[in-house]
Amino acid sequence: MRLVYILFIILPLISVGQDSVDVKKKGTLSGQWRTYYMMTSNKDDLKNFNALATGGKLKYQYTPFDNLEIGAAIYNSTNLGLQDLTVPDATTGRLSRYEEGLFDRLDLENDAVF
Repeated sequence: MRLVYILFIILPLISVGQDSVDVKKKGTLSGQWRTYYMMTSNKDDLKNFNALATGGKLKYQYTPFDNLEIGAAIYNSTNLGLQDLTVPDATTGRLSRYEEGLFDRLDLENDAVF
């Protein structure tokens, strides 16, 4: 009976596996993350602007056939609220076009863009 237990323990260690079969992947998932800081430093009494954005991309590509590929992706940019970009410069009455370009320029109150 001990011999049977020993065989059950040793046999998996010395057994040989089957040859691996190459399986072609049908889909690929990828992504990236970024954090972006931007600052405009103006002269004299003009207002300095700061913005900090973070966000990323998540993408899936599916290849059902050799000549056909289908994919979908979602992108995001989120304002981390470093400075209120809706308050214009007191002297010029203008906003910073560079910092607001990281976000929704039509609605700066919207802190996340998808």
